[in-house]
Amino acid sequence: YAASTLQPLLRLPSLKPYFMSRRFVDDVNAGNPVGCRGEVARAFGGLMKDFYGGKDSLRAFRQTFGHHHPLFSPPTQQDAAEFLTILLDSLSEDLNLVRSKPYVPDFSSSASPAGLEWWHKFRMRTKSVITDTCMGQVSISHSCARCGRDSDMYDTVLTLSLPVPTPLAFISVTLHDGLGSSALYSLAVPLQSDAGDVKLRLSDVTGLPRERLSVAAVGEDGVSFARLSDKEPVGDYEE
Repeated sequence: YAASTLQPLLRLPSLKPYFMSRRFVDDVNAGNPVGCRGEVARAFGGLMKDFYGGKDSLRAFRQTFGHHHPLFSPPTQQDAAEFLTILLDSLSEDLNLVRSKPYVPDFSSSASPAGLEWWHKFRMRTKSVITDTCMGQVSISHSCARCGRDSDMYDTVLTLSLPVPTPLAFISVTLHDGLGSSALYSLAVPLQSDAGDVKLRLSDVTGLPRERLSVAAVGEDGVSFARLSDKEPVGDYEE
C-alpha cells in the first residue's frame, strides 16, 4: 500500500522540484505542536532524492512515519487512502509557513463569496506547498425544514474517494404486453446482474412499475421459455 501511494506522489510535478532542490528545508516547521517535528518532511525529501537517485530508502521512511503514526508501523497491509491523507496532512503541518496560528472563529453563511472568505481564514492558520497544490475545499449545504433558511459550511479535503465504474454489458430484451404487442430494448446492465436488475433497468426505461414486470429466458426454438426469479443471474443470456 505504501509503495503504490508514494510512487505517484513522488512524481507530482508540483512537488518534485520543491523537494529535489532542497527548498523545503527552509520551510520545515519543527516547532509546530501538531506536526511531526519536521521529521516526516525530511524523510520524504530523502525518499524523493533516493527515488530519483536509484536508491531504495522506503524502509527508512516508513520507520520515521511509523514512529509518528504507530498504526502504520507494523509491516502489514493498511488502507492506502488513509495512509495518503495522513501523509499529506503530516507534510502540510511539517512545512507550515505559519509559525504562530491566530484564532479564527468558525462561521457559516449563504453569501456567495463565503467559500473564498473561509479559504482565506483557513490559510491564515495553514499555508504550505501541500495546501497550495494538494488541498481542496468542499461546501456542505443545510436547509432548515422549519424556517427554510439555507446555510453553507465549508471544509478542506486532501483526498476524494471516487467509485470504481461498474463494467456494463448490453442485453437485448423483448417486452411483451400480453396482448400481442412487443417492443425490443437494448439495456446496459452490470456484468454480474440478475433478473431483478433487468427489471429495474427496464422499469427506468419504460416507466412501467417494476412489480408488474417478469423476466423469462426464451429457448433456442424461439417458443419455449423459462421464467427467472429476481436473484437468478442473466449473464449467460443474450436476450
